[in-house]
Amino acid sequence: MINVINNKDLKSKICKNILRDLAEWFGIESSTKAYIEGVRDKLFIAYKEKGEYVGFVSLEETSEISCDMYVLGVLKKYHKTGIGTKLINFIEGEAKKLGKTYITVKVLSDSHPCENYQKTRRFYNKNGYRMLEELKDLWGEDNPCAYCIKELHPSRIIDITENLRLRNNKSDFSEKKGMEHKEQIWVVSKVL
Repeated sequence: MINVINNKDLKSKICKNILRDLAEWFGIESSTKAYIEGVRDKLFIAYKEKGEYVGFVSLEETSEISCDMYVLGVLKKYHKTGIGTKLINFIEGEAKKLGKTYITVKVLSDSHPCENYQKTRRFYNKNGYRMLEELKDLWGEDNPCAYCIKELHPSRIIDITENLRLRNNKSDFSEKKGMEHKEQIWVVSKVL
């Protein structure tokens, strides 16, 4: 079950318990401590299974249009059960409520041979996150960062296309031919 956690001490406790189980991913002690402390002042969502917190995600507002997935963790024994995806889906909904267009997440880049982070990148990719750029200096040259992004409103094009169809009283947008069709596609791309 998904829970929004507001108690700062409980946020840190959940984060600590889960990240300690994920030493293969969170092996730099100073970074782990920073996450444990950093979640206190951020939106924090936890997943509880059989009375135990088994996963969490924390969101940080970074600009008027975007949020950053500050940290996400799921106990190893619950990997590949769908909990991580449920947490991401929930946090994306919260970001939309805040009026955000994008969510970013930082992970170890694929130029680093870590097998665990290959799984992590596949997980984020499966959930719609794409690498925007590699930041080689953010975490130091031994830990290149993949800065990934996801647009939260990709369905807008469907809404715009539907509006164009209705405005032109056509039952099927694909019936449009020639210049009229090209102009409408241009309108759709200009709006986005």
